[in-house]
Formats: sequence, structure tokens, C-alpha cells
Amino acid sequence: SKFIFFGAADAHPITASADSFASDTLAGQMSEHDELLAAAIISFIDEFQGNLVCPDNKALFKGAELQEDEKQRFAKLASVYQHQGIREYAQQLVADAGLWAKVVNYKQSTLMAFAHGTCDMPLCDQVCFLYEFCRKDEAHLGTLAGCDAEGTTWWINK
Repeated sequence: SKFIFFGAADAHPITASADSFASDTLAGQMSEHDELLAAAIISFIDEFQGNLVCPDNKALFKGAELQEDEKQRFAKLASVYQHQGIREYAQQLVADAGLWAKVVNYKQSTLMAFAHGTCDMPLCDQVCFLYEFCRKDEAHLGTLAGCDAEGTTWWINK
């Protein structure tokens, strides 16, 4: 969301991700009111965001060069990813100060979210999900701008 959707490098820090923007109760409210929507969001995050920070992603250490000992530690983390999953991989990567310092800045919030077991992704990737939640639960949340589908235009930036 720090990219084009919220003003690129000039974006306000609160728009860094859903974790920094949404209320602490939003995930619980979504799960309570629409379990399938919540499950779809989690599945999407695990697959889409997970691919952005997986060990095979060449941009993970963009602009940094790993030393031989760091390459060996990271190879072990790749095995953790394969056998124990993304959360354990993220926890260990965040805990390794040397490797963590070389992770490109814009991937750090994604890894932190996985490490702490939260569902996080850029707000611009969640607009459709949030729109559906607002549309279904408008009475509970109060009138929210943009929840009325009439006259709404959606576009895809390819």
C-alpha cells in the first residue's frame, strides 16, 4: 500500500499494511460474521503473500549480498520452510539478526506478520475483501462510504 494506492514513498505510515490500519477487532468481527470470507482471506494471504517471502523469491534480499555463513543459515531456513511451514520459517528469519538486516525493507512487514501469526497484506490487496465485509455488515458498522455498489466502478491495473 505504500506504493501507488496510497502515495508511494510519501504514504502515511499507518497505511503500511492492514495490521497498521485496521482495528484490533476487525479479524474477529469478520470471522464471526462470515467464516468463509475470513477463510478466503487467510488462504489468499498464505498463498499470495507467502510466495512473496518464500526462500525461492530472488527479491527477498534485493540489494544485499549474503556471505557464505549467511547462505548456509538461509539454506537451513529454506528447509524449515519446506518441512515446518511459513510461520516457523518467518520466526527464525526474523530472529536471525544478520539475515534479517539484509531482508529488503518492503518484505519485512510481511515476514513479521507471518512470524506473529497475523494475516497481513497491503491494503490495496484487501479492498475487495473489505468491500464485501462492509457491504454485508453495513448495519452493524454504520454507514460507510463506498459500501453501496450502485455507481461503483472497479478497475484492474495490469
